[in-house]
Amino acid sequence: MDCIPEVDFDIYKLGISNVSDQDLQELCKEFYKAFIKVGFVYLKNTGIDQKEVNDVMEISKKFFLLPEDEKKLFRRGSYLVNVNHGWVSLETESTVCDQDLQELCKEIHKAFIEVGFVYLKNTGIDQNEVNGVMDISKKFFLLPEEQKRPFKRGSYSINLNHGWVSSETESLNPQRPGDLKEAFNTTSLCADIKWPSGGLDDFRDIYVNFFLRCKELSLRVLRVMALSLGLDSEIFLKAHSHIGSDKNDTTLRTLYYPPVQAESVKKDQLRCGEHSDYGSISLLFQDPEEGLQ
Repeated sequence: MDCIPEVDFDIYKLGISNVSDQDLQELCKEFYKAFIKVGFVYLKNTGIDQKEVNDVMEISKKFFLLPEDEKKLFRRGSYLVNVNHGWVSLETESTVCDQDLQELCKEIHKAFIEVGFVYLKNTGIDQNEVNGVMDISKKFFLLPEEQKRPFKRGSYSINLNHGWVSSETESLNPQRPGDLKEAFNTTSLCADIKWPSGGLDDFRDIYVNFFLRCKELSLRVLRVMALSLGLDSEIFLKAHSHIGSDKNDTTLRTLYYPPVQAESVKKDQLRCGEHSDYGSISLLFQDPEEGLQ
């Protein structure tokens, strides 16, 4: 087996701007020979010294040794500008064997064929994340109406479904009064979107992070659904490639059912009228209050 060749990069190392054509040609020959023959090369005298390498390794080790709860804040997928940026946990990169995946596909297929609904457990989204969204949502919904109005649905030109929905705005049955609920729709993650602040400084970060987490889970469910039907695992993902942009209406929707007095409820008025959800799948995270179904 050939040893990995060593190439001296001194003539073109970082900080060197001028190199003769002859020297560059010689360097090119060494690279070409190394990559054709072995495919790898040891570079020396690159301009990056060992201290720089050691500094990165040492600070990285300090980060990796932090408790998982602290590292989760920097998880890959939580950065809008690049969803591949961030910390990757051991569990994230673990692979699933074909047999286990086939068993999961069978369970999902049976549940959706026989019932149409399924309780998912051990999804990777923990209760603290769910609680965080619910807590910040409630703080927003309890604000005076004039403070919520600037974020009203329809006021965002990039996506008219994004934003706050006031009580009695929606009615799925035109013969009934509007539903007694409020909502906040997160449909676009565009950088131009204005988010609630003023005592709700974490609102954007919590919503965006949870949106991206649900996106990742949704795509995994869609893959399993496709495989359970004997289809290519990516077939449904093609229809969801623009989630979070103005080209897709996938929505993270938080709901608030405010306390009401019986005498103020109009005839035939409901919290939420009977309906079928729009879109491919719905992930439902529910608090302990009963009555949604």
